[in-house]
Amino acid sequence: MKEFNSALVNGFDLATLTGPLMDEPMQGAVFIIEDIIFDQSFLDTETNLNAGPFAGQIMSTLKHLCKKSFLNSDPRIVEGMYLCSM
Repeated sequence: MKEFNSALVNGFDLATLTGPLMDEPMQGAVFIIEDIIFDQSFLDTETNLNAGPFAGQIMSTLKHLCKKSFLNSDPRIVEGMYLCSM
């Protein structure tokens, strides 16, 4: 399950480092994952979490879910400002 946790963290990092609006890093976003359920027979027979496409599918899915849920809130773009007085 270590690889599974690593895939979740990497998917979260991918989502937050390039946000959905202008590929800007997300700030002040909180994501709560309440439950994840996998079919054990699929995990035992079809794939191995150590390598292969399954970990990549987890990362990609979590990235898209985080970005979609972020867009459902009320996202804003942070604009940098510089004030100079002479």
